[in-house]
Amino acid sequence: MSGVGEILAIVSCVAGLIQAYDAGARVVKQIKQRRQAHGALPPSDLLEESIEKGRVEITKMVEEGNKRFGPSFEEGDSKQSPRAPEGILLKLTSFTAIAQMALMRVTIATQQALLAGLTQARDDDGIIDFDDCIDTSDQGRNEALLALHALFQRKLEEDMQRKKLVTEQAQRAGESPKDLKPPPYQPQAIPSDSRRLPTSTHPTEPTPAANSNTRIKKSKTFSEVLFRRKSSNESPPKPTSTSLASKGLTQQISPQQSQQEIVHVNPVTRCNTTNSTTSNATWSSGSSGTSDVTLGRPTSMGRPNSIASSVGSPTRRDTAMSTISSMSSISGMTAISAVSSMSSLSTATHIAKYGGCCKYAYELREGKVKKALMLQVQGFYGTGGGRFVCYSNKCEFSGPALKDKGGYKMFDKALTARCGLRYHWLFLAKSHVQQLDSRYTSYRCLPCLLSREDSVIYHDEGELFEHLVEHQGTYLGNTKLEGRLKFTNHGAFACADSDSDIEYPEPIPAAPVESSEKEIAVVVSATVAAGRSKPEESRTPPPRTAYTYDEQPDDNPWL
Repeated sequence: MSGVGEILAIVSCVAGLIQAYDAGARVVKQIKQRRQAHGALPPSDLLEESIEKGRVEITKMVEEGNKRFGPSFEEGDSKQSPRAPEGILLKLTSFTAIAQMALMRVTIATQQALLAGLTQARDDDGIIDFDDCIDTSDQGRNEALLALHALFQRKLEEDMQRKKLVTEQAQRAGESPKDLKPPPYQPQAIPSDSRRLPTSTHPTEPTPAANSNTRIKKSKTFSEVLFRRKSSNESPPKPTSTSLASKGLTQQISPQQSQQEIVHVNPVTRCNTTNSTTSNATWSSGSSGTSDVTLGRPTSMGRPNSIASSVGSPTRRDTAMSTISSMSSISGMTAISAVSSMSSLSTATHIAKYGGCCKYAYELREGKVKKALMLQVQGFYGTGGGRFVCYSNKCEFSGPALKDKGGYKMFDKALTARCGLRYHWLFLAKSHVQQLDSRYTSYRCLPCLLSREDSVIYHDEGELFEHLVEHQGTYLGNTKLEGRLKFTNHGAFACADSDSDIEYPEPIPAAPVESSEKEIAVVVSATVAAGRSKPEESRTPPPRTAYTYDEQPDDNPWL
């Protein structure tokens, strides 16, 4: 049997069986009308009830299977599920077309026995025994339900096996980064030769880099020390505006400079106190596990004494000033980073395949809707409506479809989020990430992708829209993110309401700030030379209130 024949076999068999029951019900109705007119004995009510029960229960079973497994239930048994991931071979291959064959036999037997007996009774009023027709109807109903229940059970086992294999593949692909744990710390023995100081007068040769890396911390720039970057075994972070600003503070420090050279240039100078030692130990623990070197303590590898003296020389006053300067530097850089994160949308770049989204979301942003989405009709004979699903057999993203005169069309009504942002369902389709379960959706921010920012995956539509509102008023290339916008792989563009993806709400005008009528007192410190008083012109007369009295020199009892 061909692939098309397998898909149409179970649908045609069930439809033929239901048509046989419908035809039997019409013949029974004709027999009742004929015998009522002739005054003959009508057929038993059990016959009509059996026929109606068979039609209703078979239709209900097919609808339950479609609701649970979708169109694959109507396709019957097949060697490979069309929605199963590639490479997964189902074990139930021996049941190929077993449901189709069973339903076909039931349909043929019911049509021959039931309809033949009823047709004969329609022309002969003397036939009053309809037990054979009742037995045939009950037998056909029970055999059809058994075949459909067996198909339901096989589809259930097939679905359970598919989910199990998908879970195993996801586990073999790798764990999430937060579940990974660093390797345990294993101290290495320091060679005895490195602990001895050179006694000869000849200049000592430099220690090889391989031996120094075992104990000495790898040199880093000032920005990496300030923000406590991870060790070199992790991927290096992308350069940001904060790191560019820190280069100006460090006067273009090269990456080859050691930590001691950074101390002389770094304005944030730390003294060798208990607090600074603790903080330095914290920094070193965030890097390599074999490093125990701090900025204020020479280790057994033989550091120059001048380094320790230069680090431990600042006094308590210098420590306080350095702490204040470090706080101001950190707050200033944090403000620069926060401003740069919102203003970095000024440059729009083309999204390369696939920008972290599903590959068919890329096709949607290119305007190829028919290539990215396909219509899937649900229910028996399309009674359950339709949905547009992603064309990828590895993605379960789907959306509603509206019934139209010519069939179905995409859901194009504008919706409003809680934050006031209006959007169309097509915008969610352009932003969706490949998903294995239709119940859990994931999206990425298109403005962040177009500006080459690190777009976070949002698992809730409300979180995505609240993040999009934060971009309102910024520029993406030459387009200001406001009003109605349409997103493609090349940027965002203003458009009409029917073609728009999102529509930003009108900005709320800021309330005018009322000027404060309270007076502000400014205290200015100054020194006056001994023996000299202030000139009379500089003295400010005392303010007068509503009740004033003339000052009398004798009113003061202490004079």
